[in-house]
Amino acid sequence: MRCPRLKLIGSDTVYHVTSRIIGGRRLIDASGRDIFRSQLLRTAEFCGVELLTYVVLSNHFHILVRVPGRQPNLDHRGLLKRYEALYPHRPARVVKMREILERGDGLSEQARCRLLARMGDISSFLKELKQLFSIWYNATNGHYGTLWASRFKSTLVEDEPTTLQWVAAYIDLNPLRAGMAKSPEEYQWSGYADARRGEDQLCRGIEVIMAARTCSASSLGAYRELLHQRGMRQVKDFPHPTLPEANVSGQPNLLTTFRPISDGGILGSPSFVLAIATRLTHQISRIFKRELRPHPIAPKSEASQVAPAHNLATLYRLRGPIFRRSKPDTED
Repeated sequence: MRCPRLKLIGSDTVYHVTSRIIGGRRLIDASGRDIFRSQLLRTAEFCGVELLTYVVLSNHFHILVRVPGRQPNLDHRGLLKRYEALYPHRPARVVKMREILERGDGLSEQARCRLLARMGDISSFLKELKQLFSIWYNATNGHYGTLWASRFKSTLVEDEPTTLQWVAAYIDLNPLRAGMAKSPEEYQWSGYADARRGEDQLCRGIEVIMAARTCSASSLGAYRELLHQRGMRQVKDFPHPTLPEANVSGQPNLLTTFRPISDGGILGSPSFVLAIATRLTHQISRIFKRELRPHPIAPKSEASQVAPAHNLATLYRLRGPIFRRSKPDTED
């Protein structure tokens, strides 16, 4: 039986989500990543979610996204605008939907309800995105059958600057862990790269991550410094993807795989983890089946000049070590 997904209803919630290609096959080439990026931006606009950052590689993706607790009361014009964003290359489909929505009868109301049901939910957002990409990939490559392996993984992330910056840096440093780039600036298909190119959605994501009022050069510079502090400066010279072991007694090395970020149920401060676990007691008891106690990521006595990771905790599904060494030529 499938475990229920941890979701908060009625309040703005940040999720880190990830999904893999079936069998770990590296099917997403450069053109596929361009298509995925375009579809991601369109799907986020359609579903009304706030895209903070992301990265797409050859066999999987990571997304940090904020889902609103309530959707605005959209009239047919607002719904149609979102529909057009999702299907910019399907004008006949958009025209047909416009005709239905403007009728103002029972059929119009049914169409409105169906559209609203596809918005404002993390599961609906990932379903739209993965289906959209699967349709494109199968049609382009003559592939048929399942493209994605199992369900997507999701972690509830505390919506405060320290935790957001920490998780966002982990995501944008993914290409370095995979040995696909030597610096965050080298990789094109990430939220950081899009923000540098001036993409509105990801610029707003930088604002949220850095707790800035505007996505100015200073906020982008601060985020760049964050990436280099937490990633590039954690090791001297980075010529290859063979990485040092993480220091489990202190600041996690974001150039190694950190399981609670991807495999976690809840990630944040101990008080946040306990508060959400208490709120979702029924779901938690079915998934974890053990005492609801946050697992500290680092000892409270351990100080860090980069970020107070010692103030983070997690409640996560999988057993085993928190840290593991990244393998050469392996994407995670």
